[in-house]
Amino acid sequence: MVQNKHYVVAVVVTFNRLALLKNCIGALRQQKEETPTILVVNNSSTDGTNEWLHEQSDIITVTQENKGGAFGFYTGIKKAFELGAEWIWCMDDDGVPAEDALSVLLNHIHKKPCILSPLVIDINNRETIAFKTKHYSKFYDIKQDVLEQIGYPFNGTMLHRDIIAKVGLPKKELVIWGDESEYWNRIIYKNKFKAYLVRDSHHYHPSNYSLFYLCEWDFSSSWKVYFYVRNKPFVYKSKYNTLLAAYLQFAYFLAGLSYTILRYQKNDKLLKLKFITKAAIDGLKKDTSMSITTVNDYIKKLKPH
Repeated sequence: MVQNKHYVVAVVVTFNRLALLKNCIGALRQQKEETPTILVVNNSSTDGTNEWLHEQSDIITVTQENKGGAFGFYTGIKKAFELGAEWIWCMDDDGVPAEDALSVLLNHIHKKPCILSPLVIDINNRETIAFKTKHYSKFYDIKQDVLEQIGYPFNGTMLHRDIIAKVGLPKKELVIWGDESEYWNRIIYKNKFKAYLVRDSHHYHPSNYSLFYLCEWDFSSSWKVYFYVRNKPFVYKSKYNTLLAAYLQFAYFLAGLSYTILRYQKNDKLLKLKFITKAAIDGLKKDTSMSITTVNDYIKKLKPH
């Protein structure tokens, strides 16, 4: 196999989680057979991450303002593409690839151009699948070597460069919570690329089954909820063929979320409803002007400390 210098570029986005980042980088350095180029996008961490990265001679580092994970992956994928990467391997700093994760994925590169994804395993329970995967809960329940059109965006996901050339980059303005789904939908549903989940390639990550709104959440620190709701119209429009189908799905989502706020939340119910209404309207208007800072300012206006 003839490979360029940056055949595989591992893109890791980090913010103020130095201990986790070190674990992730350590796992990338220990990959069998194929050693990826490591590219870290540091969203202006303040916990010593910047200083540690400066000491690492084998890491390409991009430091930028913290505008959320979406901006991090936008920058990282763009940089990796510019480096000439054939494959771009994306992950957050709290993910840890198994030592053969990359080599097993590379056994399937003949399927290109496509997305190749590992099976994401709960880092605290190595038998349990971390994210919903059809009806499977344990990795040994999966009998097929490969599952088609399934994957976990930005959790060990590997993108072929032809995808970026045609589809473009993640929407950096989506900030967080939904950016990965919008990008996945744009690749799979709008541009008809194939995706393959490779059962024997494993990526370890904290489990994420719970829905935040089924538990009590603190309104004063709920800025992520704004983006979760505001980004839904973008997610649905990237998946469905008609605006009517997208809007109906969004209406169903809002009805369910409103019900769970009234049913499960104990505090600030009306403020939470007002908050998600603002986010929903902005999403429908395609208004992406709100930043993390301005969302927090809006929360303070609704509920002064």
